[in-house]
Amino acid sequence: MLLKQGICSKKIHLIRTAGPPPLPSKKRLPMEDGILRLAYWGRCDPVKGLHLVIDAILSISATSPIQLDFFGPYWESDYGQKLLNRINGDSRFCIQGNLPKEKVLERLQTYDLAVVPSTWYETGPLTVLEAFSAGLPVAGSNIGGIYELLVLNRKIQNAIAEGKSTREVENLAINENSMLTLNQYGVELVKEHLTTISEVVRVCNQSD
Repeated sequence: MLLKQGICSKKIHLIRTAGPPPLPSKKRLPMEDGILRLAYWGRCDPVKGLHLVIDAILSISATSPIQLDFFGPYWESDYGQKLLNRINGDSRFCIQGNLPKEKVLERLQTYDLAVVPSTWYETGPLTVLEAFSAGLPVAGSNIGGIYELLVLNRKIQNAIAEGKSTREVENLAINENSMLTLNQYGVELVKEHLTTISEVVRVCNQSD
């Protein structure tokens, strides 16, 4: 858009939103209690795509070992009420209410997977950066900043798997215009598996 307005490309710079500093590696092991625990935090709004992840879970057996907890406001909206009607009586879904900002990262470390199913372009997106900081894998939409961060995360994972040095991994992040923190904790965070919603469904079906 800026280029179409005649602005010189040399004057255009991408400055990504910085995420919070990473926590020490989370202690929870994947599905350590036999349940795949998913977390969504943010407002209940159509553009956030909550209906997509709800539909994905409703499409599999009701006995699948999966739990999705929602944190955030606006469930009293028309959209929220429609979702509540859809998941009413289904123990796989739980509305947890608002979560204090200072408690977000610590709480995220009690889950197996973050879901970011937005249907529009997100700024940051801060939610993904918070998940990375908590050491939580992300299932996100193939759109805008969400996609960019998850692809970068995969590239860094591959670089680590190939035995690249910490300096080479840092250079990869810098070259991709990333603001990810790659300190002693950051390198461990990017080793987490990047998971998609389809893989979540597949895992649950295999568990039946």
